[in-house]
Formats: sequence, structure tokens, C-alpha cells
Amino acid sequence: FLRSILQAALTISFMYWLNWRLATLAFITVPNVVLASKIFGNYMRTLTKKVQKALAESTAAAEEALSSMRTVKTHAAEQEMSRRYAVHLKEYRRLSMLSAAVYFPFSALTYTFLPYCASCLVLYYGGKLVNNDKCSNGELVSFVFYMQSLFASFNSLASIYAGLVQAVGAAGKVYEG
Repeated sequence: FLRSILQAALTISFMYWLNWRLATLAFITVPNVVLASKIFGNYMRTLTKKVQKALAESTAAAEEALSSMRTVKTHAAEQEMSRRYAVHLKEYRRLSMLSAAVYFPFSALTYTFLPYCASCLVLYYGGKLVNNDKCSNGELVSFVFYMQSLFASFNSLASIYAGLVQAVGAAGKVYEG
């Protein structure tokens, strides 16, 4: 986490030192990423608590069946216990699939679409600056490489953030009861 923050800070500094116009343009998508991360984080915290609850319920159902195996066999309740366990597992699977379905558009937006939009804007505007002799070819190429390094740092930070959000949701479930 600290490495990614340091890499991002230094890269941003170099980008502004190299060309402040392009650096400002490169950050046009940042508010959208922050907003998407905030919405995603809030939703995932709630969803992770539900996933953890469903997992705990399925584990409790399995533990109940195993701990009272003689009673279950005596009353021929194997099918009923199996059905209870399956119901809890089905809910856990549904919530896990929902979690994955929510993560996909978030990751597509923040890891792919918005960075590529920023890259296209920078290349377009950078090309205009090169044509008007306000920027050299080498500066534009260097800037694009810095931008790729910055996006790699942001992707790393976003992955860490997603993991932290899920961990906070799971920890919240543990502390609840």
C-alpha cells in the first residue's frame, strides 16, 4: 500500500514537472473513479456482511448435523438436514455471485474504461501540443509512460481498497456477534 502511494506521488510530481497541461488533463477521470469507489465500497461492505452471515449459517447447519449425527440417523432426518444445509449454501452462493457481479462493472470502469479515456484524451491533446511546438515528441512519450506507471499504482491501490472493504465487512460481522 505504501509503495503504491509513494510511486503514485512521485509519478504525479514528474508528470506535472514534465507538462502541467497534460497532467491536469490526465486527472480528469479521477473524480469519477473516487465516486465509483465510494459507491462500490459502501455497497460491498453491506454485501460482505451478508455473505459472511450466509456462510456462518451454512457452517452452523453443517455443525449441527455432524454434532447430532446419532439423533439425525435415529430419526431418519438425513434428508432434512441435507436440505437445510443446501438452502444455506444456495444463499451463500447467490450472495457470492452477486458480489462478483458487482465487482465486474466496478473493475471494468476503474481499471480499464476510465484510464483508457484519460489516455486517449492525453494522446489527442498531446498530439496537438506537439504540432503547435508546445511539447516535444519525447516529452509526450515520457508522459505516456509516466501515466501508465501511475495507472498501475492506482490499480494496485484500488485492489487493496477492494480487499480492505471486504475485510471491514467481514470484521463487522465478526464483531456483531
